[in-house]
Amino acid sequence: MVLRAVWFAGLAGVACNHATPAGRAPSPRDPVLAAADDRAAFVAADAKLDRVTGTTARIGNRVELLIDGTTSFARRLANARDADVILVKTFAFTDDETGRAVADLLIERAKAGAYVVVQYDAIGSIHDPGDVGPMLANGNEKPIISRLRAAGIDVQATNAPAGKVELDQIAGGLTRTVLHPFEHLGIVLDRTHRLEFHDHEKYWITGHHGQVTAIIGGMNIGSEYAFGGADRVDAVTGARGWHDVDVEVAGPVVNDVVARYFAVLDTHRGTQADHARWNPPQPPAGDARVRFVFNHPRFHNTHAIDEMYATLVDATPPTGVVRIETAYFAPSDQLRDRLHAALRRGTRLAVISNLETNDTAPVAEATWFVYHALLDVDSSAALYQRVARPDLGEVMIHCKVASFGTRGPVVIGSANLDAQSGEHNSEAVLVIEDPSLRVKFDAMFDQDLGADRATRVTRGMLEHDSTWTRFRQWAVFNLGKSWL
Repeated sequence: MVLRAVWFAGLAGVACNHATPAGRAPSPRDPVLAAADDRAAFVAADAKLDRVTGTTARIGNRVELLIDGTTSFARRLANARDADVILVKTFAFTDDETGRAVADLLIERAKAGAYVVVQYDAIGSIHDPGDVGPMLANGNEKPIISRLRAAGIDVQATNAPAGKVELDQIAGGLTRTVLHPFEHLGIVLDRTHRLEFHDHEKYWITGHHGQVTAIIGGMNIGSEYAFGGADRVDAVTGARGWHDVDVEVAGPVVNDVVARYFAVLDTHRGTQADHARWNPPQPPAGDARVRFVFNHPRFHNTHAIDEMYATLVDATPPTGVVRIETAYFAPSDQLRDRLHAALRRGTRLAVISNLETNDTAPVAEATWFVYHALLDVDSSAALYQRVARPDLGEVMIHCKVASFGTRGPVVIGSANLDAQSGEHNSEAVLVIEDPSLRVKFDAMFDQDLGADRATRVTRGMLEHDSTWTRFRQWAVFNLGKSWL
């Protein structure tokens, strides 16, 4: 995320310095699909998921995997064009080609009489220092957001900057390319109390005469997300696309998603409104079984997603495989312990994350530390770093996805495996049991493991790290893990 470097400046101002390793032939323990049907193992874990997440799996849903922004944004815009209700929630709403196109469509629908609501995180929407001047001249709000309000759209900002001083601090942090370990420490300390109130959930919910559909995943409103999968450059910001994943869902679980949307809206407003007319009971739409899980410090269930991951890792049987593709990989102590235990009992692990492609150096350093530890447990663990492919609209990955076992569930949502998602942010994921989606997910993951998109991190490669490098990675992870 754009602002993490400011908040974590007191922890590290370092860059990754690992050379890209040469590829090697897969070993027998690499994450290839086994023939065994292991669904029973996950059925047995279902009651625990009910308990640790406080949620219920819903049957009768239709799901569709939306790989990269070129697919997801085409579907978002198509769903919204004739919708009578549009509910948008995003961490970032960027004033770029994509943001302006989305704003134009939302304004058009609002003027046509649709009920349109936009929730966004104001700090998360500061894309670069150039956003600050217009905000100062516009009552601390981005002009693109004011356009939405002026058109009659119901807008709710969270984490709004307190004023000029805070905006100037943010701008100053964003303009620095190299940060001394103690530089801006005062800003970091001053900002930490706000970290737990970031809204990081992403929903695109549309209703057509009572039939409601939701798109959920990792994508914000901006060209980094919309241009994923295409060789495009944003004419306003110069941004290129990132690899990301959403899922479209229809059916009974959508009622849980919409209820959550309005619960967060009411929390920020300090009100308790009746939103029932916008959340009519949804009939069965397909055969997928889907569970909606969310985190939110204000709702006192901060660890629900972490508990869900730990439960599913535990349920994955020996010789099965846990597959994770996530932008930021610095998992909690609990989840690291569960991954280590899984490796020791023979469960296989494949992880794809940003290292040299990471936009936040401290998180990359922490990921190197976690990779070291996993390879110490099992040197055959399949750990990969993403290769930048701007020609494919994949400068980095922004996915937050996972799968478990051979026939187990797929997880798709907004939550990274780091402390920001696990401890501080509001986050949401779907746990999806659907054979057709699972086949498509596995095909995507296999493609993402290809030598043109990822390189294997081996224990032999890491043994060349200096003592200082290992200490630095240990220090960044262990001193900063509560905020990474």
